[in-house]
Amino acid sequence: MKNVILTICFLLTFVFFAFPLYSGTIYVIATPIDDDGYGTVLEKATTSFSEIVQTDTYSSGLVRTTEALKRASSVELPDYGGAVASPVSLRGSNFQQTLILLDGMRLNSAVGDITDVTVFPISTVHQIEVIKGSNSASFGPCAMGGVINIVTKRPGYENGVDFTSAYGSYGSSLYSATVNTSVQDCGLMASLSKLHEDNDFYYEKDDGTSAKRENNKVDNVSGLTKIWFDYAGWDTSVLLNHFEQTKGSPGSEGSAGWITLNDEVHQTQQMYQLVTSKTIQDELVLNIRSARNHNRLRTSTEYGGDSWTRLIDDNLEVGLEMDAGIFKICPGFYYLLQRINSDDYGIHSQKTISGTCNTALAYEPIYLSFTARFDKSSDSSTKWTYQTGAVWDINDWLKLKTNVGTGYREPTAGELYAPSTWYTFVPNAELEPERSFSWDIGPSVNMERFSLTASYFVTEYSDMIKMEYPAPYQFTYSNVSKTHASGIETNLWIVPKERVTLSANYIYSNLRYASGPYESKRLKQRPRQVANIQADFNPKLLKKDVNFFVSYQFRQGVYADDENTEKTGNRNIMNAGISLHMFDDVALSFQVKNIFDDTSPEFEDKITWGNFWYPLPGRTYNIALHLEF
Repeated sequence: MKNVILTICFLLTFVFFAFPLYSGTIYVIATPIDDDGYGTVLEKATTSFSEIVQTDTYSSGLVRTTEALKRASSVELPDYGGAVASPVSLRGSNFQQTLILLDGMRLNSAVGDITDVTVFPISTVHQIEVIKGSNSASFGPCAMGGVINIVTKRPGYENGVDFTSAYGSYGSSLYSATVNTSVQDCGLMASLSKLHEDNDFYYEKDDGTSAKRENNKVDNVSGLTKIWFDYAGWDTSVLLNHFEQTKGSPGSEGSAGWITLNDEVHQTQQMYQLVTSKTIQDELVLNIRSARNHNRLRTSTEYGGDSWTRLIDDNLEVGLEMDAGIFKICPGFYYLLQRINSDDYGIHSQKTISGTCNTALAYEPIYLSFTARFDKSSDSSTKWTYQTGAVWDINDWLKLKTNVGTGYREPTAGELYAPSTWYTFVPNAELEPERSFSWDIGPSVNMERFSLTASYFVTEYSDMIKMEYPAPYQFTYSNVSKTHASGIETNLWIVPKERVTLSANYIYSNLRYASGPYESKRLKQRPRQVANIQADFNPKLLKKDVNFFVSYQFRQGVYADDENTEKTGNRNIMNAGISLHMFDDVALSFQVKNIFDDTSPEFEDKITWGNFWYPLPGRTYNIALHLEF
């Protein structure tokens, strides 16, 4: 660890004194910036601690959305080494307790599967918004740990064509083309992307021998179209997104793991969204959002053959914005219809009707916000949630923020109608939603060349749903446990001189069981410390712009068992990349990932009958060409 720190210090020192530097390829903004683009949801959480991850693909050589998302603090996104989907979560929650959105559209699966954010190529992403804290009042179910919103690129009035082609280690390739044009007052953006990865790297097994990671490929074709227009005063945006993805299912290593060389998952998804708003009269705005998410999955396994699942989510949201001087009120109505037709789970549907009211008071130097919500679903009783926050503008550059909120998550179809294979599933009619209560507080400093945000957070999760075994060869789900999450988050960026930007974030967390046989033990698979450091700079070389970045992540090892007896090793990941603007419209970039060739697994699970883990690749390379016309 000492050598790693010395290496980073040397590189940063060299960067600082050797070049007149500026700008960054990926940067994280710890406080929201003004963004009037469609797809953002930051206006629903004006007091929450939030981050915006903005991306520049041709400069950084990025291929996966997860590479950018890992730059945000509090985001837990372990690497499973290829085709296996990685669960994303915030502040000690699990992936089912973190709401994932695409341009404000809900993506969380009704059956409880992992939301795979890699199906959205980074070339189509404008920015990623990370909103922290329990806030089901503003966003609905699953927002217990927070919200992650992937905002896609927006249409504009300029005419242009962008093309990106990238190649990397282990058969990685990305082709992406984007067309932007306008017809009279209508803006149009269309993007088509194709991603392929073999992920056939070698790794070391427990017995010291090497093996090749097989059945680990990913094929993804994605098409995105966005249209913007104004019709009779209705400011309107339409999104159409379609993707098809085929992935191998390689299985896991270890004494309890198994390699599955013939299993496969095929997913087809269509998403449609219409967002429109109109100013009815002074200080009164009507907002309407209508969306459909149609998802079909085919899972092929050696033991079960083909299994089909069809999921349809229909959503309608209507809201008003009313300003009256220092006071603002925003009532809203929501309707969600979820339908499931599955070989495993059967045929089911659930309707949820929601009402919400957000109020805000801006009386300088204090800004106060309060949101209350009720949700009534066809399967359970009415649930009430709230979120309140305050911002105190101490002076022009210093603010103090605090929030208190609640969240919940209803049982998924996988917990209510779990398929029976070798064991018999016993339904639990008394299964209740999981619940959370959180609060946070901290300062925010914003100056022309310096920004710092720090927060202390606490979240209590109760009525946690856990699998139990009431009798031999039987299983069920029950509300049996509580967990506690607390910690300190810091985000920093600084421009110490022209042409250089340094950014860093750090989280120290205490994530532990709050009840049950492992009370006070730390949650397994959750690192206590994660730190990110990045330096970006832009020298002039032969009168051409050159972008260079170097980044480092420290990820502390995690416990692999509930008893807290065995841990994985710490990970030290350093990446570096360079991009050369050879001509005004042509950029060539090269990136080296995991320079230290660290192959320590990020996930390892020790269970009663053995252990399993996911192997990771070592050092990899990536080259990309970006053209603009």
